[in-house]
Parts: sequence; structure tokens; C-alpha cells
Amino acid sequence: MTEAPFQPNSPTSQAAAYAIETDTNRLRRLVGDYIRRCGALGCTDEEGQNALGLSGNTYRPRRVELFDKGSVQRTDRFRLTAAGRRAVVWVAC
Repeated sequence: MTEAPFQPNSPTSQAAAYAIETDTNRLRRLVGDYIRRCGALGCTDEEGQNALGLSGNTYRPRRVELFDKGSVQRTDRFRLTAAGRRAVVWVAC
């Protein structure tokens, strides 16, 4: 069984989770370090993805894991994405 989250009814999701399992610790640390470096300003998921050169499908699950572990938290602030949509700003705990 993999630690990486996946949709149990999706063979492709499960395969992706197994494929990334060896990198999850490194990627989680990379995402967490970036959010910590952003300090009180924080960052949106899109900002983190762009800064680290990661796809949303790689970045967001690692940020969710950090949230679940209590390492990052959402703020009550939002910033606009490149598409003009509101996005939550995340900060380190």
C-alpha cells in the first residue's frame, strides 16, 4: 500500500500514487519549504506551482498532506490567479 493518496476506484490514480511514492517526501519538503519562505505573505497554490515548476497534480496533493499534518494553514485572504479567479492564500504554521 502506498502513502500517496489516490482514488480507490481509479486504476490510473492508484498507479500514479505508486509511481510518485519514492518522491513524495522530497516533494512535500520542497512545497513546505517554499510556503515557509513566503512568510506572512503566504502563497496560493498557483504561485507555489509556478515558483517550483510543479504541476498542480503534483503540488496540490503535497500541500493537502501538509495541511492534514498541521504544517500549513489556509488564511482568510485570497489573491487572483492568472485566470482572474480568487485563490486561497496558504501560510506555514
